[in-house]
Amino acid sequence: MYKFLSKNGVTVAAVLGGVISIAFLVIASSSVPEGLGPDYLKDASGPLMGDALLSKLEGIGSFDLGFYATYAFLILAVAAAVLLSLIYFVTNFSVKSLRTLIPILVLIVVYFIVSSSFDPTADSYVVKSAIKKFGVSTGESKIITGGIYAAGVALASLVASVVITEVVNIFK
Repeated sequence: MYKFLSKNGVTVAAVLGGVISIAFLVIASSSVPEGLGPDYLKDASGPLMGDALLSKLEGIGSFDLGFYATYAFLILAVAAAVLLSLIYFVTNFSVKSLRTLIPILVLIVVYFIVSSSFDPTADSYVVKSAIKKFGVSTGESKIITGGIYAAGVALASLVASVVITEVVNIFK
């Protein structure tokens, strides 16, 4: 199975993605509520806005297939990446491979520091109103804030790494 997927994995993924996309488009286009089809774009009265658009979109249940397929494949891809990385790490263990754990541990530490020191009273008015509007609890807000800061640290370290690598390559 490994040899097959290493040789044909991209093709299999592309074909599977194409089949699911076509199936989704067929199902979704056959159940578009009246007023949101191609004639809607030709309407001179202008696009629906706000609550009127949301009420029309709430009737579309066929889009759930696209969301569920996306979620399932995302979970499958993340699980496979983590599992295969762990298997490779364990089977090819060396001191050099411990260096790959350092960035992951730094991100985990940043996440837990930020989420444990989160103060909901320090949020801006816009954030507080969004939290109230969408019913986000304090615990969920801690998770979101920790994730945002960890992603920011990851992005900043990525940019720094790229810049440092390019500067080093200039002088080689």
